[in-house]
Formats: sequence, C-alpha cells, structure tokens
Amino acid sequence: SVAFELGEPITLIADDKNDLFEVVKNTWKLNRLDSKLQDALKKKKSELESCVIFHIEDVPTDKTWITKLFTSQKKRIKSNIKTNKEGRMYPIFDKYGNMEMFVWRFTTKNESNSEVDNIWIYTDKERIDLSNEVTQTYSIVSRKPHGFDRIPVVYLQQDYPEWEDVKTLIDRF
Repeated sequence: SVAFELGEPITLIADDKNDLFEVVKNTWKLNRLDSKLQDALKKKKSELESCVIFHIEDVPTDKTWITKLFTSQKKRIKSNIKTNKEGRMYPIFDKYGNMEMFVWRFTTKNESNSEVDNIWIYTDKERIDLSNEVTQTYSIVSRKPHGFDRIPVVYLQQDYPEWEDVKTLIDRF
C-alpha cells in the first residue's frame, strides 16, 4: 500500500534550473528523502503516527567526502524519522486544521543514569527545548530559531492500523 500511495519517486521540477534548484535536488538526494518518506509512511501504517523532522546543522570539516560535496556551504539540511517508539508527538492545530506547533517529547539518561524528560516545541520560527534534568519542574534549556520559515515537520497520522479491516478474521484464525 505504501508503493500504491507514493508511487514512483517524487520528481523535482523547476521553471529555472538555477543554482538554488541544484541545491534543493542535492539536498533531496543526500537526505534520501524518497526512501525516508516511504519509511515514514510504512511506520505510520503500523504504528499510526510518524513524522520527519528537518534541522539545519554545520557541515563537518573532519569528513573528507562531505567537504568535497559542500565546497561553499557552511550549513546543510538533515532529517530524522520519529515514531512513538522513541517518544511522543503532539501536533497542535488551529480551528482551520493548520499546524500551529509541534511537540516532540522523549526521555534520555543523564550522567547519573537517571531519566530526563525532554520536550522540543517547534513553532514557525523557533525550537524551544524544555527539560526536567536540573529540577523536577520543566525549565527552558534553549530557545533558538530553527532556520525555516514554517514548522520543519512532516506529520503523518491515521486512526487505525492497516489490518483493522481483517482484525476479527485474524483473531478468529
């Protein structure tokens, strides 16, 4: 069903094939977005929710193959697929169905091996990081712009798993 929904890989088309188009095409290829979108869709079908979160990071200077690809750029766009196995996602929509915020909540271990609850709140301008590591209450760890002009999250959700139609038949068998 994933192949049916996505079909062939996405074709990027531009009116002017300029430098910006080449950067977008290279970013798409380096992030392997065709396979990431397929993987995110597969996870949505079984786990009911998944998302792809984009972020901007510095180009590392110690890896030679990366520095050959990024000769003039100092930053690059990366992406990660998240599911509810790694944390919890809470999209917040307005009354028109537009996403106003996206909240990603996950736990990590600190140096003393105790669990720390982390919350990342994405808005259209910034990412706000909250944590309860220092105290039992949540405090803002950082608040910085994410570099995009909208929320850098592709959120996928469905109400029931793909096998819901045949669930009683499976149980009966």
